[in-house]
Amino acid sequence: MKKIGFLICAIFIALCSMTAMGKTLERGYRGFLEWNFEVGSHFIEANHNHTASILGGFSTSHGYQFNKHLYIGGGFWLPGNIQHDYWWYFISTYSAIPVFIHGRTDWTFGKVPLFLDMRIGFVPIGGYKMGYGHGQPFFTPHLGFRWAVNSRVSWNLSFGASIHKLKYFDPAVDDKSRLVMPSMKIGIDF
Repeated sequence: MKKIGFLICAIFIALCSMTAMGKTLERGYRGFLEWNFEVGSHFIEANHNHTASILGGFSTSHGYQFNKHLYIGGGFWLPGNIQHDYWWYFISTYSAIPVFIHGRTDWTFGKVPLFLDMRIGFVPIGGYKMGYGHGQPFFTPHLGFRWAVNSRVSWNLSFGASIHKLKYFDPAVDDKSRLVMPSMKIGIDF
């Protein structure tokens, strides 16, 4: 585990030292295509069950860059889910389609272009036992780094949290449960 943490830090430091640090953000259309990864676990008091979940999938967001610092758009995520609890494994692909409002602010500190990315949304289609429940809200704040590929495309790497409202099909489980999952995103903006 220490080796993985060291590798992530080394990659981040190497990216920060690059000279081509990110395209100039201009007013107008901006789009994102990203791969998301989240992992978490939750203890359910009602049935004394511990459940672990891994979520991964692609998201896309499209919107408007108002100035060099502010972007607002909307998008959706196509997640896959692997769960394990005491009795069974549950694997599903794209069993829910969360939609979200996407806000982002980009800033450059010296030569280091950082961003704060926030998504607030809910699940109108699908849903499953843990994580994104049907009709339930979620919030994902992220802090990240971007670097230019060319004048129109930049890579993005961010780390943060994903906060989910849980909804279970078992009436004995408290419907007010929340789950905070560490998350990572890597993708491009264009």
